Amino acid sequence: MLVNVGSITNAQKVFDLLSSKSECSWNALINGYVRSGEFNRALILYKHMLEDSKHPSSFTFVALLRVCTRKKNLNTGRDLHAGIAKEGLLQSNVFVGNALTDMYAKCGSLREAQEVFNVLPVRNVVTWTALIAGYAFNSQAEVALKYFEKMRHDNVVPNAVTYASTLKACGCTKNVKLGKEIHAETEQKGILQTNQYVGNALVDMYARCGMLAKAKSVFSKLKVRDRVSWNALIAGHVEQEQGKKALILYKQMRSHGVSPDVITYTCA
Repeated sequence: MLVNVGSITNAQKVFDLLSSKSECSWNALINGYVRSGEFNRALILYKHMLEDSKHPSSFTFVALLRVCTRKKNLNTGRDLHAGIAKEGLLQSNVFVGNALTDMYAKCGSLREAQEVFNVLPVRNVVTWTALIAGYAFNSQAEVALKYFEKMRHDNVVPNAVTYASTLKACGCTKNVKLGKEIHAETEQKGILQTNQYVGNALVDMYARCGMLAKAKSVFSKLKVRDRVSWNALIAGHVEQEQGKKALILYKQMRSHGVSPDVITYTCA
């Protein structure tokens, strides 16, 4: 209860006083430290829990893997993978499998992400998207597109992150045909109108493919134009050797109160 209300210090004091520490109490405290942002303390507790011959829950593994993903802590992620394998959770818990695939993919270890993906008995949209995004954002766009097609062949419906990641791959490979198909799908499903991430990815895809009129058209319809939207359009004009128009866009971006970043300055 103390963990749930945010009093992690008091929760630790109560935990220390327990004569017999159950698996539930171990898991609750570890998750409490993760939610409090004290990842190192959570990992220490995880190791002590194993020394006490207690079994971490699937929730504990997922929580620790997500922090490994954010911190790009691949070695710790591998240690957790060993614990997951020992508990047999890859075969029984799709959430753990998804978190592990995502961790390896976002840490750049695509071989290990692929290995986990291959052994999962159940793969949902999150599993597929983790692998597709991993390949798309690690300079393996062709492989990302291959898995997008396999995903559709398996009748798994993409979500917004799947579409955005695939659009990234389309831009890198200049695959306008698939990019246009995704444009139509996202518009039909209402995703384009409500998801900034997809809108930005679509602007970027058209700009990378040299279709600046289409990029501007999508850009003009975005409800919110953030730094990513502006950068995609500016970079597209630079790549097409339209420097004057790129600088006009740069000035418009500043006049709209959007702060440039290193990408903007590099393009300008």
